Amino acid sequence: MEAEENRDVAVSADDSRVRSAVDLHCVRGFYVRSKQSQNDDRRGAGGTPENRRRVPEAGHRHVPAYTCPTCPTTRRYKYWPSRTGCWTPTIPCCNWFRSVCTSTWSRYPSAIVPIRPFCPVVFNEDVYGPLQNDSLVIVIQVHTRIMYLRHTIVSLARARGIENALLIFSHDHYDEQINELIQMIDFCKTMQIFYPYSIQTHPDSFPGESPDDCPRDIPKSEAIKRKCINAMHPDQYGHYREAKFTQTKHHWWWKANRVFNELDVVNNYSGPILFLEDDHYVAEDFIYMLKLMEKSCSIVCPQCSILSLGTYLKTYNFYGEAKAEISQWISSKHNMGMAYNRTVWKQIVKCAGTFCKYDDYNWDWSLQGVSNNCLSHEFKVFVLKAPRVFHIGECGVHHKKSCFDMALIAKVQKLLSSVYKYLYPDKLEVTYAPIKKKVLRKGNGGWGDVRDHELCMRMVNHQW
Repeated sequence: MEAEENRDVAVSADDSRVRSAVDLHCVRGFYVRSKQSQNDDRRGAGGTPENRRRVPEAGHRHVPAYTCPTCPTTRRYKYWPSRTGCWTPTIPCCNWFRSVCTSTWSRYPSAIVPIRPFCPVVFNEDVYGPLQNDSLVIVIQVHTRIMYLRHTIVSLARARGIENALLIFSHDHYDEQINELIQMIDFCKTMQIFYPYSIQTHPDSFPGESPDDCPRDIPKSEAIKRKCINAMHPDQYGHYREAKFTQTKHHWWWKANRVFNELDVVNNYSGPILFLEDDHYVAEDFIYMLKLMEKSCSIVCPQCSILSLGTYLKTYNFYGEAKAEISQWISSKHNMGMAYNRTVWKQIVKCAGTFCKYDDYNWDWSLQGVSNNCLSHEFKVFVLKAPRVFHIGECGVHHKKSCFDMALIAKVQKLLSSVYKYLYPDKLEVTYAPIKKKVLRKGNGGWGDVRDHELCMRMVNHQW
């Protein structure tokens, strides 16, 4: 390991791309100096004029990318300045980055340095102005499905009022093509945040899968004999954790905590925050409808906690009626196009223990557990009968093969075209769904490992 690090240092010190780097970077939470500048500091020189180049001003979109000299594959890192002198996140790949990183953070056994996003940048703010309280914040959880994400972004671009919105893309996987796609957005303000405990950044250690973890289907007695790390903590069905499934719940929880509790740009924003995913397609009037729902809900259902723009229907015959329904929130029906405000989030956070220890790897089922078992009153939802958000992703975390169904997207586009005359209704007709008997759900398992519980709770306490 030591020899490997020395080799990296030597390469970095002699590499012209590093010597020509800007002297000081804030890269995804790390302060980074060029290696030459560090050597100058040790000699007391304070850096050469070449290494003390002026940081580009806020109007500059890009600083030249640098290629990691020791990676097996060529990867490039782009840096974007903000008005504060900080830089948007980029992911390091190997010890080369460690060799030029002056951070005091401990080194992980992973080949990828863990990330903490200190200073995400709001792009296009100079064009569209700062976030206002009557604007809309939209948070989109992104994994790796760029083909779906393209269509999601196209649908957002067509929406009326999108120029006043702030799009926050939350990633659990660093992908240069996805970043470039997002950075091409010019129709509204955008921001990117990065989940710091992803499988990508922790491929061989928790919360990724460690070689010492118990296999999913091994009996507990055999796991104890093997002395694997989580032998004492299978789920309620006797299975051990799978990182590819637990990551989605962790990411969703981290994302919500990050947005509501830590992002300065939304500190003074009290309106609803809309949560979407990278395979959601929105109707042109979705912002208009959300505002109309918010206004109607304040009159007819002030106790409603959640607004829902989407639901799963087999037929779409409701567009001519402009109806909304008040009902109990049910995770399997109302988990798409959810919007809620900071007041509701505070109620959820008070039940963090329930959410973080609920034995289900799905965030929505865990939220159902919070509603059923922790809150004084279960969540009520104000949901559109004619959806404005559609699920276009046929392949998700449960599918092993990669696939892309353009036919489904075309079907949604055709539907929205055929009902265009019914968009932008003047008012909503509100109906009430019958109250059903409370059903205590057992959960789907996959969340028995105490390490997952602890990581989840640390996100609430800002210890991640």
